[in-house]
Amino acid sequence: MQDTYFTGTTPKDGFMKYQRGMTVVEMVVLFSIIVLLLAIGIPKVMEGFTKSKMRDEGINTLNVFEAAELAYYARTNRIATLDSLKASSLADPSEYFSFTSDGNGHFTALVRKPIGRLKKGSWISTCVQVTGGIPQISRACSPGDTAFIRRYVPDFF
Repeated sequence: MQDTYFTGTTPKDGFMKYQRGMTVVEMVVLFSIIVLLLAIGIPKVMEGFTKSKMRDEGINTLNVFEAAELAYYARTNRIATLDSLKASSLADPSEYFSFTSDGNGHFTALVRKPIGRLKKGSWISTCVQVTGGIPQISRACSPGDTAFIRRYVPDFF
């Protein structure tokens, strides 16, 4: 009597035909692809965090100071002190920056915690000056940081 479970094939052929799992070579290739994607992706994510911190906490606050200074000048025809600006509450230190003003339209964001290549003690500043009755804005940063600022915040300068 013939065994009906294995019609036409032997058990050995059936086992080899339906093999499951991955070979070592397939696993190495998959692992290599994952490592390559991580090597490309992690620096891009970190760069995004750096750009976000600089723009959200530092540059945007300086832009608000500029706008408030220009609005004050339009109303009163003189440069404001930090206390007379409606944006003076923004001068409170953030996690990454502390803000100062000299009272003559010059505002500085001092780095409190390193951000990318910006080290603690680096600074970014903006100044609203009036020349011939026309307000003008000038911006600067600590020496050696210009290329870094231009890379992450190209519209600042």
